[in-house]
Amino acid sequence: EVDFSTGGFSSRYGEATGGIISIQTKKNIPDKASIDARINLPLYSSVFYEAPLNKNSAFSVSYRRSYIDFFVRRFLDEQKFLVIPTFTDAHLQYLYKKDSTSLKATTVYSRDTLELAFPGDGADEDGKIEFDIATEFFVSGLDVEKKISTDWKMRASPHIINTSVFNNFQNNYVKIWGPSFRTPFTFQKRLSRSEKIKFGLDFQYDYVKVDIKVPRIRRDSAFQDFEEGSLEKVQTTYEEQEYAVWSQIDHKIGSLILTPGLRAYYFSKIDSFGIDPRFTVVWGFSKSTEFKASVGKFSKSPSPQEIDPTFGNPNLNFENSYHYIGGWYEKWSQFWQSEVQLYFKSNKNVISSDKEVRYNNSSLLQRYGFEFFLRRL
Repeated sequence: EVDFSTGGFSSRYGEATGGIISIQTKKNIPDKASIDARINLPLYSSVFYEAPLNKNSAFSVSYRRSYIDFFVRRFLDEQKFLVIPTFTDAHLQYLYKKDSTSLKATTVYSRDTLELAFPGDGADEDGKIEFDIATEFFVSGLDVEKKISTDWKMRASPHIINTSVFNNFQNNYVKIWGPSFRTPFTFQKRLSRSEKIKFGLDFQYDYVKVDIKVPRIRRDSAFQDFEEGSLEKVQTTYEEQEYAVWSQIDHKIGSLILTPGLRAYYFSKIDSFGIDPRFTVVWGFSKSTEFKASVGKFSKSPSPQEIDPTFGNPNLNFENSYHYIGGWYEKWSQFWQSEVQLYFKSNKNVISSDKEVRYNNSSLLQRYGFEFFLRRL
C-alpha cells in the first residue's frame, strides 16, 4: 500500500517541507506458495517468490536486474558517445502474525549506476572522457505491532539504513557513504468512542563520511584551467543525533473529525530545537465523499554537506514551510478513488548559495496551485 501526501500531513512525520510517501508492505499470510518471473527484453528480468511457513508465518524473496548494459557493451562499445545505465535490487522478508501481534523483518538492497563515455579535451588513452555515477541503498529492520489492551496499541520500527553515492570523473571523484540508525515508536489510546490520542518518540543517529578528490580552486582567479590545476584530496566525517516527540488527538463531532497535532524536535549538529504545530479538519459529507482542510508548520534540517565546516556553513538553521491546504476526496467504487487539492505553501529560511559563506538561510519561496490524483485501491 502506497500513501502519498503533498502537504498537511500528520505530526508523526518530520524532516519534510514538501510531501511524503508512506509505503506499507503486505501483512497477510499467503494460503500457498507462488512465484512470479518476468523477462523484459532487452531491459531487465525479475523473480518474486513467497510461501507460508505455517499458519502464522511466511517469507518472501525477490531479485531484479537490468541487462541492457550487456547489449550496449557488445554492440555499441565502439561508439564515440556511450551511455550505460544499470540497476539491481533485491528483498527478503519474514512475516509473523498471531492474535494481537504482528512482526515483519525486512531487508532491501538496491544499486543504480550510470556510465558515460564521450570524446573531448582531457580524454584518456581510449580517446574518451569517462563519467560514472553509482548509488547503493541498503535497509534492514523490524516492524512490530502489538495490541496491548482494548484501548492501547503500540508500534515499533527500529531499522538501519546505509546509503552510498560514488561519482567518478576521470581522475576526480566524490564518495559519500554512511549508516543511519532510527528507532521510531508509536502509541495509540482510545479515550472514548469519539476520541483517540496518538503519540510517539523518534531517535535517529547519522554517520556520514565524505571523500573528495577535485582540482584546487583559486577564488581570486577569474579563469582557471582545471586540467592544469593541482588535485586536492579532502576527507571529512559527519555525526548527528536527532530527537523528536509528537502527539495528535482525533476528536469526532458529528460528521467532523478535528485533529490538532504538535511535533517537537532537537538536532545536535546545529544545536537547535523547534516546535511544529499542525491542525486538520475532515468533514465526512457522505460515505463516499470527504472534504479536508489543514494548516501547519513543517521543518527540515540542513543536509550534511550544507553544514560541513569545509564545504558548507555550520551556522545554518532549520528550513520552515507553512502549509494551507483544502481538498476533496471521492471514493467512486470499491477500486477507484480521486483526490483534488488546492494548496499554498510559504517557505522561509530556505537554504541557498552564498558567495561569502557558501550557504545561508536568507531565501523565501512561495508555491501555490492544485493537484489531482486518481488511485486504484
